[in-house]
Amino acid sequence: MLENKKIFGIKKEWLLNAFFFLFIAIILLNKIWLFFTINYNCIDNDQPIMWLGAKHYSQGIFHEPRFYGQDYNTLMEALFAVPLIKMNVSVYFAVPIATHIIFLTPFLFTAIYLFIKKKKESSLAVLGILLCMPTGYDIMNSIPRGFVTGLFFT
Repeated sequence: MLENKKIFGIKKEWLLNAFFFLFIAIILLNKIWLFFTINYNCIDNDQPIMWLGAKHYSQGIFHEPRFYGQDYNTLMEALFAVPLIKMNVSVYFAVPIATHIIFLTPFLFTAIYLFIKKKKESSLAVLGILLCMPTGYDIMNSIPRGFVTGLFFT
């Protein structure tokens, strides 16, 4: 249990709560910034394959396994983009948004679980991992290419 200690005249529990929500806000703002700077402006040769897969999946057409020529990727991002496509979000936006959600899910789930279980310092440590990563790490995990699926399943 957290003690009612005061740090700089502020209760420790209140300070931990504030940092928890601040860390989540910074992480989400970073992902939004990456979406509009990286995903919105830059594409590579895997993106059309992901878009085609997402469009097919949203129509109930499943050519798996490995129909799309990627024997290392099952287009999980495309599958997670289907609900967004069904809500009339463009496939060009739905797939990168799904990638960001897949990437954040293990971290946010763990952090929120620890926060609810009153292990607030541990939840801050989980969120701190994301905040300490270099920009290249964030960029690699914001591009829909199958990088984020391994961490999601692990």
